[in-house]
Amino acid sequence: MIDTPRESSFIITQKNYVNPKLKDPHFIFRDLDFLLADEVAIYQSKQIGGSIMYFILLSMGLLAIFDTQVLAIFRRRKEIGTLMALGMNRFQVVSLFTIEGSLHGILALLVGAIWGIPLMAYTSIVGITFPPEMIEGFGMALGATMYTSYAPGVYGVTLVILMFAVIIVSFLPARRISKMKATDAIRGKTQ
Repeated sequence: MIDTPRESSFIITQKNYVNPKLKDPHFIFRDLDFLLADEVAIYQSKQIGGSIMYFILLSMGLLAIFDTQVLAIFRRRKEIGTLMALGMNRFQVVSLFTIEGSLHGILALLVGAIWGIPLMAYTSIVGITFPPEMIEGFGMALGATMYTSYAPGVYGVTLVILMFAVIIVSFLPARRISKMKATDAIRGKTQ
């Protein structure tokens, strides 16, 4: 098959197969770690790239959340000033807007789940089909259809990070606005 006269290769697919310790000195046993070293290296390099992409997308999401919360709170300065003039203390104002921001985060989570879960299920069952020209230039053997696979830990970590970020970015601007005098906040002045 590979033009090596008087040579042969044995491929054994038994799970957890170990070196048979044959007495023939010419027999070279290669385990799966040796045979799949190139594929493992490619997988690890793709995993690093995937982690970088995950960090970039997560950062964009956090920036969007922060921007939305800051804009919403600073546009409502007059409302916050009115609440403080009516007798709410700073802690109550900060709590109110932190809870409101957290509820927005939960609503976004639900809307994202309604849209995202069917999409993830579809791509893991049906897959994503690529044109043959794209696959040929990839540099390794790939099928025409790729199926997505998601680790449950990624879901949990992402949800915890995003919900924590929503709470923090709801708390910080509300705390800053609540430090203003009620009269300045009603007039729309900034510090």
